[in-house]
Amino acid sequence: MDFAAAEREFLRLEEMRSAGHITEDEYRGRLSALRVTDQDGQVWMLQERTGQWYVYYGNQWMPATPQGRQATAMPPGAVGGPAAHTGPQQRGGGSKIAMWIGVWAAIWIVVAVAVVVLADEPEALIGVGVAALISLILVMTNLNSQWSGQVTDLRTERERVSDEDGWHYRDVTYAYIRHDNGKVKRVHAMPGWQVGDRLEKRRGDTSVRKL
Repeated sequence: MDFAAAEREFLRLEEMRSAGHITEDEYRGRLSALRVTDQDGQVWMLQERTGQWYVYYGNQWMPATPQGRQATAMPPGAVGGPAAHTGPQQRGGGSKIAMWIGVWAAIWIVVAVAVVVLADEPEALIGVGVAALISLILVMTNLNSQWSGQVTDLRTERERVSDEDGWHYRDVTYAYIRHDNGKVKRVHAMPGWQVGDRLEKRRGDTSVRKL
């Protein structure tokens, strides 16, 4: 797909969204698939509602105009203001992160109270605090990550694991995903994933979605 074709498809999707023929999620998902890679290998994407081009540079999306293209004017009915210029990613990640932090805090408060009441050992709260801090770091790392890419390979690999019955081997299926910045990452494959699928992890989400 070239820039002109992506712009035409954007206008078509914008008309369908405005007319209520597709949902917001469908609109964002189909718009996210309108990626254009230029001759220098840079990945471009159109921003929702405005049609502004963004280029993936330095591990982030930045507003720019492709060579030989004119800056896209905001279509009729598009939403203006700062909220419409935050980049191609889904907005609202901050509120989702706040929600998950609230859930995390509630869980660990319950754990701390249970330790004090049942164990009757206040010193045990130190271990609870350390565990809570580690879990918070892991949760925040996951929530703040955002990327999109394509599944290039699915492999079932044999791993040696340990559980209460001792050491044994199990088969684990991994998906190899080429991110839009060119890096390839290996993650546990989810049911239904196939080679060629486009995946996206949005900031504030805890899971990866298939586009």
